[in-house]
Amino acid sequence: MNSLIKNEIIKIFKKKSIYVMLIVTLAFTILTNVIYKYVYNMNGDYFSEGYIKVLEEEQKNINPNNPEEIGIYVSNQTDLELFRLAKQYDKNSWQYAVIMNNGRDYISNLNYEKYQNHDDEELAIVQAKYDEFIKRLNENDWRKFAEEELENAKQNATLIQDDDMMNIELEKAQMRLDYNIEYGNNYKNEALSRYSSSKMQIANYEQNTENRKYYEQKSYQEAKEDMEKALYAIKNDKDILNNSNLRGTLLDMFSSYELFIIITVVLIAGAIVSEEFNKGTIKLLLVRPYRRTKILFAKFIVVMLTIIFIMLAVGIMQFIVGGIFFGFDSLSIPAIEYNHNTGSIVEMNLLQGILLNALGRLPIYILIGTLAFAISSIFTNTAVAITISILGYMAAQIINQLAFSFNIAWLKYFITPNWELSQFFYGRLPNMQGTSLLFAITLCIGYFSIMIIPAFMTFKKKNIKNI
Repeated sequence: MNSLIKNEIIKIFKKKSIYVMLIVTLAFTILTNVIYKYVYNMNGDYFSEGYIKVLEEEQKNINPNNPEEIGIYVSNQTDLELFRLAKQYDKNSWQYAVIMNNGRDYISNLNYEKYQNHDDEELAIVQAKYDEFIKRLNENDWRKFAEEELENAKQNATLIQDDDMMNIELEKAQMRLDYNIEYGNNYKNEALSRYSSSKMQIANYEQNTENRKYYEQKSYQEAKEDMEKALYAIKNDKDILNNSNLRGTLLDMFSSYELFIIITVVLIAGAIVSEEFNKGTIKLLLVRPYRRTKILFAKFIVVMLTIIFIMLAVGIMQFIVGGIFFGFDSLSIPAIEYNHNTGSIVEMNLLQGILLNALGRLPIYILIGTLAFAISSIFTNTAVAITISILGYMAAQIINQLAFSFNIAWLKYFITPNWELSQFFYGRLPNMQGTSLLFAITLCIGYFSIMIIPAFMTFKKKNIKNI
C-alpha cells in the first residue's frame, strides 16, 4: 500500500497543473493582501477633492443676497469650511473625528447667523462657542469632548426615560471615559461603535419576543456574539475584530481561497483514475500484485492527502505574504469565539482557531474531491469529472441562497446547506432551521457513501481488455 501511495504522489507532483494552480494561488494571495493593506485600510477624507472643487465653483454662481439661494449658499459654505478645518489635522487624529461628528453644528450655526439671520448679538454668542470649540481642539485633550458627550447623554436619558437608544448612548459615553477610548481611527473606538450598535439591535429584538421568526432569532444571536466580542476587545485591549492584518487573514484564509483549493483538488481527483484509462497505463497498474480495491483506495488516499497539502500550502503562502505586508505582531492576539451555550467568550491560541476553521470547511473539500474521484472512476472521463464537480460547487451557492432566503424545508436534506460545519459550533443557530451538527455529519457520511461505494464497485468490474 505504501509503495502504491508513494507512486501516486510522485505522479501528481509531475503534473504541471498543480504547479500552475500554486502559482495562481500565490498571485491571488499577494493581490488579496495588497487589497487588505491599501484598500480596506484606507481611511479617506470625509470630502473628496473633486466634491470640494464642485462646491467652490457652485458658490461663485450663487448670490448670498438672494433669499431663494441663501439656503444653498449656507449649506455649501458649511461644507467648505468644515473641510478646511478638518484638513488642518491628520485624518487619523481624534480631532478629525470630533470635527466630523460635531463640527458641522458649530459651523452651520455660525454661517446661518452670518449670511441668513443677520443677528449680531446671536452671531457673537455663536462665534464664541465656535472659538471655544477650536480652542479645545488645539488643547489636545479629547477627554473634554468625551465628558461633554457624557453630560449630554445623561440629560437626554433623563428627559427621555426608559428609552433604549438614550440608555445605550449614555453607556457608550461612560465606557469611552472608563476605558480611555480616544476618538478617531483606532480599534477600541471601532469596537465601541460595534458594541453600541449591536446592543441596539439586541434591544430592538427583545422588544418583540413573541412569534419571532427563525431568521430574527439568528440575527439576534449574531448581534449578541458581535456585542460580546466587541466588549472583549475593549476590556482586554486586544484588536480581535480586525481582519486586515496577518491574524485576520489567516483566520479567514480557507473561505477567502476556497475556490483555489477546490479547483486544485478537483484537477487531481478528476484525473487520477481516468487518465490511467485514457493513456492505457491502467493495464500496467493492474498487472501488479495488488487487488483493484487496494489500487483505487491508494488513489483515494492520495486525493485526501492532496486536500491536506493544498490547505497547508495556502496557509504557508498567507503566512509569508501576510507577514511581509502586515508584520507578525498580530500573531500574539488570540482567536476568540463566543459560546452561546454557556454565554461566555472562548479564548484560544491562533493555531487552534485556524485548525477549527479548517475543520469546519474540510467536509466541503472532501465531498467535492470525492465527487470528482467517483466520476473519474465510473466514467473514466477527466473533462466530465472536473466540469461536473466545479459546476456542482458553483450550484451549491445557488441552492444555499434559495434554502436560506426562502427557508425551503426540504432543501435541508441537500448536502450543501450542511457541509460547512462551523455554523454549528459553539451553540450557533445553523443557517437552516431543522438542522444540527449530528444531522449534518450524518448527511455528509451518507452523501460520501453514495459517491464512493459505486466508484469502488464500478472500478472492480471494469473491463480493460479493449484499452
